[in-house]
Amino acid sequence: MSGELLGIDFASLMKSVFTGQLEVATIERTSQTIDAHGQTVNAWSASGCEGVLTQWDDRVRAARGYDERAVKIMLLSHGVTRPTTQDKITIHGAAWRIVDVRSGAGAATYEIAALLAS
Repeated sequence: MSGELLGIDFASLMKSVFTGQLEVATIERTSQTIDAHGQTVNAWSASGCEGVLTQWDDRVRAARGYDERAVKIMLLSHGVTRPTTQDKITIHGAAWRIVDVRSGAGAATYEIAALLAS
């Protein structure tokens, strides 16, 4: 089972940890396709998820080389394909450009560094 380690369902555990704090989020993914004229075009798709918008610890941000304006988005990974730096995420009423993605505790979350999308 995804998110399970040593018999512990980390996805469910993380969801219970964030009860009352989770916000609805949307990941917008891009992929390239060929149109009717043979031209390469970007195709966007959106999928729903849940997460928490927060700030990075200054030491972690510096160690990882993140811009000082980068926010931290903890995204529950259950049923969500790992985001990429080509994707955008909308949470807390704002769109964010993903600059880094790392797996969190027991693969139950994704730790995302993101900057406000322009």
